[in-house]
Amino acid sequence: MDQLGYGEGYDYDHSNKEHYSGQTFLPEALKKKVFYRPGEFGFEKEIKKRIDYWAALKAKLTGSKS
Repeated sequence: MDQLGYGEGYDYDHSNKEHYSGQTFLPEALKKKVFYRPGEFGFEKEIKKRIDYWAALKAKLTGSKS
């Protein structure tokens, strides 16, 4: 598989300092689609913090806003 170039250019998340590469493999039509928006109550507040953290980290790693 290596000789065929399988996995070439793939950046394994856990090989990175933050354990996140920011890579996206979704089709163009889905890349910026939001599938879930957490509410402001209960554990959803914590989920929102994590989603916001990952969005900021992705922007830092890839130079994009989402």
